[in-house]
Amino acid sequence: MATELREYLNNIVEEKNAKVIPTNIRKGITLYGVEGTLEEGIDTTDATAVASNILQGETAYVNDTKIEGTMANNAELTYSPSDEEQEIPEGYTTGGKVEATDITRLNEYQACLTLANSIENLEDFSDTTATAEDILKGKTAYSNGEKLVGTFIDKDCLTFINNITTLNFMDIVESVDLSNVDLTNCTSFYPSFGGYKNLKSVVGLNAPKCNSIGYVFNDCSSLEVMPIMNIAPNCSASYAFQNCYNLVDISNWANISPNNTTYTFRNCYNITSYPICNHDYDDRCYGMFYGCRSLVDVPFFNTALIYGDGMKDMFFGCQSLSDESLNNILAMCVNAVKISSSNRTLKYIGLTQEQATRCTTLSNYATFTAAGLTTGY
Repeated sequence: MATELREYLNNIVEEKNAKVIPTNIRKGITLYGVEGTLEEGIDTTDATAVASNILQGETAYVNDTKIEGTMANNAELTYSPSDEEQEIPEGYTTGGKVEATDITRLNEYQACLTLANSIENLEDFSDTTATAEDILKGKTAYSNGEKLVGTFIDKDCLTFINNITTLNFMDIVESVDLSNVDLTNCTSFYPSFGGYKNLKSVVGLNAPKCNSIGYVFNDCSSLEVMPIMNIAPNCSASYAFQNCYNLVDISNWANISPNNTTYTFRNCYNITSYPICNHDYDDRCYGMFYGCRSLVDVPFFNTALIYGDGMKDMFFGCQSLSDESLNNILAMCVNAVKISSSNRTLKYIGLTQEQATRCTTLSNYATFTAAGLTTGY
């Protein structure tokens, strides 16, 4: 009996030693002095997938929760070339393709379409006779189906202007571009554009040696903005803008240093402000603003060289002059020391009796009378 009991107990010990091992015991449990290492399941708490990330019909565990997928399974996608937009559906695809097309035929079709459109709009220019020498340098044109690059450079501004006059363009020219005309040695623009009634703009008037712009835009009644003029200082400007009825902007005049402004702005009805420029060479302002009925602002400018009757009717018809302008005119009369006092009256220079009366209330009037000058009324 003792032998059987001992044998039974030995069997228990052997079975205990064979089965009570760490891998058979849950982690955190100790059995008969043996610490368990067995872990059940996988920790899914750090998973981030949602239903739309999992294929429809499939499942997965996320954060210990079973999720059924909702992502559409589009399998393989195939598209045919089209000139219309095609949408790609949301979801999963195993891949796809865009079907091939005959690019050669497509290019041929596009070339034919372009040619057809050009032929439809094509005009017959086979009778043109211009050559490169007839086209200004830097410009291009087509003549008899051939593109020509101009080589012509006009070395003489008067020749250029005379060519225009000869072609009888005076009634149709609206703009003139002198950028490609060599005016390096041009010393005078007389008579130039005088009488071009439709002329609205001129660019490229770069004549640094030009010392006379007399009558340059006389009777250009459509001109609204004074062109930029790069000309020599001490330049005669008599009658330069006479009868430019629509001239409004004369701000570019600030770059001019005239020596004769006789009737320069006569009958320029729409100018309202005169920009200050260098009048240190100016010896005659006879009728300079004659008829400028909208002129309001006139700054003081140097009249020290003006002589004889050089201020006669200078402001005749300037009915809109401000008090500040009248005060500046009083100072200019005092400054014109080469003109006799009898020719420096406000009446002589063209102011009305009403304007002369206003002058008696202005700050420069005392200096005016102290110089021996009177209103003339």
